[in-house]
Amino acid sequence: MKNVILSLLFCAAVIAAPLVVDKHGYVYISVGDYTIETSLLVAVIGILLLYALMAVTFRILGKIFRAHRSIRSFFGRRREESAKENLYFGLIALLEHRYEEAQHLLISCTHSKHRSVASYIIAAEAAAKNGNEQECLDCLGRARELEPRSDLACTLLESGLYARAGKYEKAIDVLEQAAKIYPLHPAVSRSLADLCLICKDYERMRELLPQLKNIRNFRYEDYLRILATLYRHDLEETSDADRVASMWAEVSRSFRKEPVIRGLFARRMAELGRIREAEDLFEEGFRKADIDSMLDEVASCSVALPSVRNYLVLLECSSDRNKCSQDKLYRALANQFLAACDYPSSIERFRKAIAISPLNEDYVKISKCYEAERLLDKAAVPGPDRA
Repeated sequence: MKNVILSLLFCAAVIAAPLVVDKHGYVYISVGDYTIETSLLVAVIGILLLYALMAVTFRILGKIFRAHRSIRSFFGRRREESAKENLYFGLIALLEHRYEEAQHLLISCTHSKHRSVASYIIAAEAAAKNGNEQECLDCLGRARELEPRSDLACTLLESGLYARAGKYEKAIDVLEQAAKIYPLHPAVSRSLADLCLICKDYERMRELLPQLKNIRNFRYEDYLRILATLYRHDLEETSDADRVASMWAEVSRSFRKEPVIRGLFARRMAELGRIREAEDLFEEGFRKADIDSMLDEVASCSVALPSVRNYLVLLECSSDRNKCSQDKLYRALANQFLAACDYPSSIERFRKAIAISPLNEDYVKISKCYEAERLLDKAAVPGPDRA
C-alpha cells in the first residue's frame, strides 16, 4: 500500500510540475537508426505504465508457480500419508506372520531416506521369517547403501537369519567380522556368546569371556550365565574330586557368593562323594548368599546331605523361615528326604509345597515316593489328587 501511494504522489507531482512552471521539457532517445522524442510527461507516464505492467505480470507468474507448488505439496502429502499407512499395516502384517504381505507393504513406502532404511530393514526381517534368504540379504544391502550407519543393525539381522536357518558357523563368522569393526559393542558380543552357547563351542566362549568382562554395558546376568555354563561343562568333564576342589579354590571371591556357581560345585562334590565339602558350601551359601536361591540349588541336588537337611528342618521350625519362600523351603526339604529315602516325610513336604505353589514335578516325585513304598494305587492317581 505504501508503494502505491508513493507512485500516485509521484505521478501527481510529474503532472502538476510542468503546469505550474509552464515548461513541459522533452526526452530524446536514439538507438541506432531509431529515435524516440517525446515530452517529459509522456515519458514518465510510459515508464510508470511499464512498471505497473511488469508488476502485474510478476504477480500472475507468482500465482501460477505457487499453485504448482501447492499441487506438488498436495501429492507429496498424499504420498507421505500412503507411506505411513503402508508402514503401519506392514508392521501389523509382520506381527501377524503374514510375511509376504508385510514385505510388499514395507518396500512400497521407501520415499524418504530414513524411512526407506527402516522399511528395508523390517522388510528384511519379514523375508527372513518367510525363509527368503536372498531377498533378506538384498533388502539389507539396500539399507546399507542408503545409510551406512545402519550396518550394525543389518549385520545383527543377517546373523539372526543364518542362526534361524541352522547355519550357526556362518552366523558366528558374520558376528566375528562385526566384532572387528565394533570390538566392544554389547549387542555383538551378546549375540556371539548366545551362538557359542547354542553350538556348545566352549573353547571359543572361553576366549570371548575376558572381552565380555571389559564391555561396559554388558549385563552382569548374561556374563554370569556364560560363566556358569563354562563351569558346568568343566565340572561334568572331570570325575576327580580333588580337581573340583582346586577349581573351586580358583574361583574369584566375587563369584563364590553367587548361588548358581556355588550350587554347581556343591552338587558336583556331592556326586563325587565329597559330602562334607558339599555341605559346607551349601551352609556357607545360606549365610552369605540369597536364601531362596540357595534353596533352589539344594532342591536340584539328588544326593542326600544330612547336615543340610538338619539345617533346613531347624529353619522350618524357627521364626527365620519367614525370611525365605515357604514353598521353596518345603520343596528343598522334600527333595532331601526323597534322596534319603524318607518317603513319608518327603510326601508331607511336597504336599505343603503344592498347597502354596503347585508344580507338575512335585506330583511326579510324590508318585515316585508312592511307588517306592509299593503303594501303586496311589501312584497312579492323576496329578492334583496325589497331594
